[in-house]
Amino acid sequence: MTKTAKIVTGIILGIALLCVAAVIVALAVVNNGLIRQNQINAAYKTQLENVYEKSYFELSDSVRNLETSLTKLTATNSKTQQQALLTKIIGQADTAQSDLNTLPLANESLQQSVAFTNKTGDFCKYLQMKLANGGEFSASDRANIAGLAKSSKKLNASLCDMTDGMGCDINFADSVLTDGIMEGVSDGFDEINQNTFDYPELIYDGPFSDAKQKDIVVDMPMMTQEDVKSKIAKDLSMLNVSNIEYKGDLKNKLEVYNYEVMLKDGDLLYVQASKNGGMISSISASGRKGNETALDVETAQKRAEQFARALGYDVKPIWVSKTEEGCTYVNLAPVVSNVIIYPDLVKVSLGPNGICGFESFNYLANHKIRVIDKMARSSETAERNLYEGLQVKNSNLALVPKNNKEILCFEFECEMEGEQYFIFVDADTNQEVDIFRVIKGTEGYTVM
Repeated sequence: MTKTAKIVTGIILGIALLCVAAVIVALAVVNNGLIRQNQINAAYKTQLENVYEKSYFELSDSVRNLETSLTKLTATNSKTQQQALLTKIIGQADTAQSDLNTLPLANESLQQSVAFTNKTGDFCKYLQMKLANGGEFSASDRANIAGLAKSSKKLNASLCDMTDGMGCDINFADSVLTDGIMEGVSDGFDEINQNTFDYPELIYDGPFSDAKQKDIVVDMPMMTQEDVKSKIAKDLSMLNVSNIEYKGDLKNKLEVYNYEVMLKDGDLLYVQASKNGGMISSISASGRKGNETALDVETAQKRAEQFARALGYDVKPIWVSKTEEGCTYVNLAPVVSNVIIYPDLVKVSLGPNGICGFESFNYLANHKIRVIDKMARSSETAERNLYEGLQVKNSNLALVPKNNKEILCFEFECEMEGEQYFIFVDADTNQEVDIFRVIKGTEGYTVM
């Protein structure tokens, strides 16, 4: 071999070795990238699993407690015990309904379970008001309580059977990330719907007695997850976002994209936004709650309104419901021509550390352009129909949901014998539509 040939051969071998080395380095980089992505995906999957497991087992606890309290209620004749048990049941039903709505189950699977918890809570609010006004349980009331107790016992047993049938291999996140819903759990709730709820129809004047679970359709253009990601970055810019990561799709009441939003202060937000229009529908904050002193009411209302408006919701604060673990919960609604639009509620919770949570399902389900009848109406005429012992402190016009309709009412904030009430009177007929009593509890104010 000539000297030139040897040089050429050496160069070729050198280049070949460099190529092999480059390929090895590239494969190592790709492999490290895949390992890192797998680690990120595994971490997200673990977080998702923890959220759904927590909701599912909290639901099981709430239903078990609900059964115990309802059963006790059937056996007591003491008004003091009845009031205490009714308060417990209202809270347990509310917690169960919240957990049900968190689970990514097929809407039809949830419908009767949500209706049961809703009606149980509302019926007990009605009974609580009845006792507070000096009344007592009628034979019909006791029959209804017994029916609810029987259904709660069946629901509890069904959840226990479902949990036992899951075994140790159940993984909530796997089925959600694959199909968007918990198939196995949805099947279990389908069976619960067929075999559990045989309580009599409840006839009473409690709030939202005819509320129905329904799919939410947002009348806005479909957006890609990348476009929605960009919109979220803009909408949440006031929170100093450092990174947003897409985490898959989900369909429950609403078709949404899921995202993890990391803030520059290190806090993590779990954000859902509608596929149509990219409207943020819910936010859950990690590590934002604590034992810090809560915001004062005026500050909480102001910040809640600013936040909701930044997300595209034209609403104003109408009620501060409670304070829990340093977070204050504010309800907001649109105000059109000085009329409060109650069907379009938005809920914001926030504390000294920032936003704790956000939810806008009612707004997305019900919001539309409404033409408010501006015909002159007299609040004085409606007020004359109120009980003479009530002292009216304030009045507003409000659109309220009742029996699948929206009714224009005068909202009267009243006081009597140290108690606070909100009474809604039909602005056209001057007939009472609904009444709520404000209850001061350890967590703040609520209405029933």
